[in-house]
Amino acid sequence: SFVCSMARGNPFRGGRGGGRGRGHGRGRGRGRDRISSGRQGDVLATTSPGEGLTRRHKENIPYQHHGKTQHASNSRDDSRPAKRVKGGHDAKQTRRNDDHTAEDEDETLDQHPTEDGSDDDDGAVGGPSAYDLLLKSIPEAGRHKKLFMQLKAEEEGDDDVDSDEDEEDQDDLGEDEEGIDEASDDADGQELGDDSDDEPEDDEDQEAEIDENEDEDVSQALNSDDEQEVEQEDGDSDEESEGGSEQEEEDDDVGFHDVADDEVDDGEEDDSSDDEDSKSERTSEFTLRYNRSPSEEEMAAEISMAAVHPTYPVNSDALGLAGSVQAPHPPPTPSHHTSSKSPSLTPFHFKPRLASRFEADHKLTPLQAHILPSIRSYYDVMFTAEDKGNHSEIMDAYILHALDHIFRTRDMVVKHNTRLKSRDPPAQLDPDQGFTRPKVLILVPFRNTAYDIINKILALSPKIHTDTVTSKSKFIKEFGEELDENGEPLYKPQANKPSDFDHVFRGNVDDFFRIGLSFTRQSIKLYSRFYTSDLIIASPLGLRTVVGAPGDRIRDFDFLSSIELLIVDQTDTIMMQNWEHVENLISQINLLPVQPRDLIDFSRVRPWYLNGFAKNFRQTLVFSGYQAPEVNALFNRQCFNTAGKVRIRRATYPGTISSVIPNIQQTFHRIECDSLAQADDRRFEYFKTQVFARLRNSVQTHILIYIHNYFDYVRVRNFFREEEEPFLQCTEYTSVQGVKRSREWFFKGGRGNFILCTERFHFFNRFRIQ
Repeated sequence: SFVCSMARGNPFRGGRGGGRGRGHGRGRGRGRDRISSGRQGDVLATTSPGEGLTRRHKENIPYQHHGKTQHASNSRDDSRPAKRVKGGHDAKQTRRNDDHTAEDEDETLDQHPTEDGSDDDDGAVGGPSAYDLLLKSIPEAGRHKKLFMQLKAEEEGDDDVDSDEDEEDQDDLGEDEEGIDEASDDADGQELGDDSDDEPEDDEDQEAEIDENEDEDVSQALNSDDEQEVEQEDGDSDEESEGGSEQEEEDDDVGFHDVADDEVDDGEEDDSSDDEDSKSERTSEFTLRYNRSPSEEEMAAEISMAAVHPTYPVNSDALGLAGSVQAPHPPPTPSHHTSSKSPSLTPFHFKPRLASRFEADHKLTPLQAHILPSIRSYYDVMFTAEDKGNHSEIMDAYILHALDHIFRTRDMVVKHNTRLKSRDPPAQLDPDQGFTRPKVLILVPFRNTAYDIINKILALSPKIHTDTVTSKSKFIKEFGEELDENGEPLYKPQANKPSDFDHVFRGNVDDFFRIGLSFTRQSIKLYSRFYTSDLIIASPLGLRTVVGAPGDRIRDFDFLSSIELLIVDQTDTIMMQNWEHVENLISQINLLPVQPRDLIDFSRVRPWYLNGFAKNFRQTLVFSGYQAPEVNALFNRQCFNTAGKVRIRRATYPGTISSVIPNIQQTFHRIECDSLAQADDRRFEYFKTQVFARLRNSVQTHILIYIHNYFDYVRVRNFFREEEEPFLQCTEYTSVQGVKRSREWFFKGGRGNFILCTERFHFFNRFRIQ
């Protein structure tokens, strides 16, 4: 009698007895005799000398693993890396076991000839072999029934068993006859940003794949089926926990360049076979822009011509907007898209599955029809007329554009991979990839905006992707609205605050976050690793901690090397945080990778990535509530798109000077300076010599000095200390108790006539200073 154990260890590794059952080969005699079966190769090894035989060893059957034909005599378990043992005992012991197994194989085959002189497949030491016992242990019902019938038919020499069922399964599967290869690919996690344990295969697909390869070795089919079953169990457990824990528990990174054949959507959702989608692909600006490979000379000519492009007006009297576009040709006239009573997205060449999803619940607004021609022409856009009333419309427009860009990029890669794995692969394909997978980066100030963006992504994405959203409950918990002990929203609109304050600071206002999203065949993954993400949403502070700064010991910005669409939303709010983070991040985008990843297929990388022209193909969309020098500098100095640039602003500003109550005198001073670099110094000197001297000698009290930024505040504060003038202060760094005392003392008087307030303090608090 003996014990049969399905072990995960290396079946060829020697051991010291049968005490712990890790699938070792020859033991050295202590403990009970133990027979174990390894996961790859169906190895039947015993602790008794001379019994380390396999069916594949006896017949010398080669097997396929990762596209390479290997011999059974030197096979090993590649499902997990072999552990290193000090002194190299592992390698030496393995070689001794392999040599001994080969010698025992010859002896055993000589001792047990069959009646017709051929080798006995059972290869037993006496009585039924372990291989026969393993076959008998397979149940004749459930998911193993078809496999059992197949094995039984092979033993009886009947190849026609279940032929009708095979044909039905083949029709249902609808895939090429590469079942085992695809199963092994899935087991290694070779999908577009997908880990094999997160998206398990269906049982029917697994059985169909096994039936398609009847000529494969039976033991190989058994091992492949068992591996898929284990992966399915792991995947189910991950789905129950909605994505599992943090990113450290995921499998190894899956590169953007490893896309399985089954990534192409099936049925009605297959865009590669949809006529309307194919037509949209041919006519889209995406195809005209990215499906070309200009030489270095051509790119140099385009860059030089971009600086002298003509300027065209982009105005809308109905919307109160004015602007201009600097491009080789103007974008399509917005009135062309709004001439009908019910405008549609058809002229903008969105993918049909996105357009239909949008039009099912939304209507194209005049503002969207005005800005979409410029966005869809892949121009850089600076829109400085954003407010709480049109923010949702603008967000819908750029999210729809970002999703279209992601799906077109992904579908192109899947289509090319399918052609490469066909029976007649093309000799050469057009380059379709970058260095890394992330293609879209969205910068927003707070978690509440990121929460709205991701919810809109789920609402606008095709339904086949939104049926399964991993880690959604974790996302709602971390990005959703903060609740008190009673489950009520922690922030409630306040009557003494302006409406724009409630819009900006609603919900979760944490400014330290980053999250990656990846799109697979039938799901959307939240919290995906950056290198396996299609879209990254982050705050400048949250991403700066990863990218770092020059001189930092640990920093990583290679995942930004292939960004093709950069969106900066609520820029006026971001300027109230730390604008230096934005400038640093954008300077790290579209650089050549410092450490190229192993999964890069350079034959499929677009030439303008390799030549360092990626920044000239990047589209940048900047949305702000007003114009500012920082925004203009960003748009002029760090946006290098050769397609063109569009600036859209308010045609007129209503202003609020006339709304000041009570009616007081307002005086404006013009300060002359020769250059913008001298503006800060000249303004400070004018304040000391003209403004402060007059206020100090006057009889006025309760004087509030409002300062634009913290650096100017430090100058004024130090000046007051030098002049020994008493003052109060309210800044973003003042404690809550300090602000309360300053406001109270300023109201009562006696502690000084002046109070210094910064713009950032006012923006984040909106206190009433009395």
